[in-house]
Amino acid sequence: MRDAVTFQSQPCVKTQRGDTFASIVASFAKEGHRRVLRVLSYALTLADADGWNAFSIAAARHLSDEERACMALSILRTLPTDDAEKVADAVLGGAGMPITILGTTMEQAAFWADRASPNEKDAYCLATFNAMQKNRQAAFRAHVLGGVV
Repeated sequence: MRDAVTFQSQPCVKTQRGDTFASIVASFAKEGHRRVLRVLSYALTLADADGWNAFSIAAARHLSDEERACMALSILRTLPTDDAEKVADAVLGGAGMPITILGTTMEQAAFWADRASPNEKDAYCLATFNAMQKNRQAAFRAHVLGGVV
């Protein structure tokens, strides 16, 4: 699968018969693509969960994994970084709240951190640091900065 997709804007050019570039492309589109586009237009018009659920079902049925990945990538790129991360977290899920079941607390924390999303790591790190006593914060800073406080 390609890492990135580059789309180039094509002007709407009239042909000798008066067809636009878009109508020519549409005439050669696969039936599955036309169905997905139709359901997308319904989802945009309805603007509710049922419409978007129908779109995801149509996309899963009629588009390849690569087509869906390229679509997701191109849409995520249009969002501000924070919003894109929230969407990705909603889809992929995070590690959830850290808990200690097996091994030492440090082993469990490392295990959790390997699976946590960037947002989860940032949130728990900051909340934990802020909850530390001042002398522990100073010791943590010294550890992170290599002895420089």
